[in-house]
Amino acid sequence: MRNLLKLSILLSGLLIFHSCGSSKSENPRVNADNAAIHQPDSLKNVKKLKYDPTKYCTGIFKESDVGDCPQKGARGKGDPDLNVLKNRDLPPENYTPETISDIFQKLPQDLPKGPKRAIWSTNDLERAELYESTGVVIEGYLLDYAHEGPEACNCESKVEKDYHIWITAQAGEDKTHAFVVEISPRLLANNPNWVSELSHLRKNNINIRVSGWLMWDEEHDNQVGVT
Repeated sequence: MRNLLKLSILLSGLLIFHSCGSSKSENPRVNADNAAIHQPDSLKNVKKLKYDPTKYCTGIFKESDVGDCPQKGARGKGDPDLNVLKNRDLPPENYTPETISDIFQKLPQDLPKGPKRAIWSTNDLERAELYESTGVVIEGYLLDYAHEGPEACNCESKVEKDYHIWITAQAGEDKTHAFVVEISPRLLANNPNWVSELSHLRKNNINIRVSGWLMWDEEHDNQVGVT
């Protein structure tokens, strides 16, 4: 991947995949059960930002093997502030059309890598918020996809796991030029066709459109320039 900015489209609650030549779209429902918002302590005590990502989550998600999983993910695991962003399952108010190359060029590449956001500077938090509060639409080609392993955001469930999708601006580019899209298990129950379509979209080099939230994933800096 080119940088740590990802499109957490699986979190958007809107149609993610369809051929760009298609005029049909759907707006699948988001399960609003257990819709209480659970705000991480670090967000309440450290962040004083305008954008509140906890408002874009339906709340507790019932993992089939580990039980209730709050928006901040597994207690004491990973970065709870990052988990909150990954677990947004409600859509933004609007989407801005962007090209993959424009996103790479316009967004900052010098945000922190690795440390938890609770120790980020106010300036870095504000710069990240400027983009992570944004919904975008991109078009490209599905290069590859993978069902990820257990992660803190999903309370380390061995069943309910993210899908990573590599999107490139041009067909045939490799992963070092890719934009990473993550599909959250929080949306798959209402969109079961998303996963079943992945193989078809990759095999046939179909131009697709993706809608969702931007997110800076500081936990995977070792993959920049590799995948």
